[in-house]
Amino acid sequence: MKLVLDTVVLIRALMGPMGPQGRLVFDPALDFEWIAFPDIVSEYQDVLSRPQLQRRFRQLADRGMVHLTERLARATIVVPTAVPRVCRDPHDGISAARKGRADAIVSEDRDLLSLKTYEGITICAAQTMIAVLARREERDPTT
Repeated sequence: MKLVLDTVVLIRALMGPMGPQGRLVFDPALDFEWIAFPDIVSEYQDVLSRPQLQRRFRQLADRGMVHLTERLARATIVVPTAVPRVCRDPHDGISAARKGRADAIVSEDRDLLSLKTYEGITICAAQTMIAVLARREERDPTT
């Protein structure tokens, strides 16, 4: 399964590695192909390097950040050509999801979540995606 992850999902994963976002990002049993694009990678790096976040959440600078960086290095990077304005967030991931043929965008953004789908791409929260990936693994543990 191919997924685009919103920046908030990554921040929450690092802040709470045992929560749904953390489980989605760090649990190796929840296997997926991460689709990213240059603008969102820049946004990930910008947000995660903010001193106020690093001071408040020390785990941003430790093992979680290292694991996240390693996982992002294995992501499929696509360069979207058309950027549809579907919601207020210019980094909503829709164009990258289209270009990378993603199955879903995982977000915590209410504007984006309210769409539920866009051109056949599911838009859901981390908890929903965990359930989808877990069911998929139960059906076929070799995928």
